[in-house]
Amino acid sequence: FLRHISLSANQLSGNIPTSLGQLTRMVTLNLYLNELRGTIPAELRSLTALETLGLSANRLSGEIPFELSRLNRLQSLDLELNKLKGRWPVELVRLSSLLYLDVSDNLFSGIAIPSEFGRLEHLKKAGLSNCGLQGSIPTEFGMLSNLEYLELSKNGMNGPLPSEIGRMQNLLWLSVSNNELTSTLPKELVQITALQVLDVSSNKLSGTIPQEYGMFRSYQSKFDFRGNNNLFGPIPQDFCEAVCCTEGAILVNGSISPCDVGCSTCDESFARDGGF
Repeated sequence: FLRHISLSANQLSGNIPTSLGQLTRMVTLNLYLNELRGTIPAELRSLTALETLGLSANRLSGEIPFELSRLNRLQSLDLELNKLKGRWPVELVRLSSLLYLDVSDNLFSGIAIPSEFGRLEHLKKAGLSNCGLQGSIPTEFGMLSNLEYLELSKNGMNGPLPSEIGRMQNLLWLSVSNNELTSTLPKELVQITALQVLDVSSNKLSGTIPQEYGMFRSYQSKFDFRGNNNLFGPIPQDFCEAVCCTEGAILVNGSISPCDVGCSTCDESFARDGGF
């Protein structure tokens, strides 16, 4: 029985054959980086043993078929860089084994992230950038305790950055740049001890950078606050020193004063406390 198909980067064109749905013992189907067109066949619902579905970097259109929610062994679903549009299938939250999801760079319009997204408890990577998302970031994201990578940049999302994100203890990368987020920066983010990248640039955030951010200790971390014209005041000195001592970077402009401290306070005890 055929279990693995990998035909990526082969200049394949035309539609995805519906007959693939007959290969019911398929585990891997990778067709990314081709010239495939048309819709994603609903017949793929029959591939109940499928663990990896890679269809990125094609010219696929139409909606994500809700029938994919029947693939309860699916661990990786990569649909980025296509022309998909229409509704966001809430049914995908049934993919209880999903570790990797990427729908970035598609043509969804006015689609809100459903609160049910928080049920994907095993998810490690969520690529949701530049795909027409609107509405607020669900507080239920805080339930994704295994998530390591969250990319929400270049959408039309509004409202606050939820404090519940601070519960995502394994998060390494958080980018919400180029949205319409408002309110203040949540101090709860310091609970994410592994965080290496925080990019909130080009939003409408206000207030000051929380004093608590001086507790960040990830090595070579990057914090980007640029393009938030309602953020003001100096960067807390403890935050400046912590990032300097761990060879990181804080990027600011506008009414935020840049760091004006050296790393003279760094010593072996600081490095040891930082855990690197």
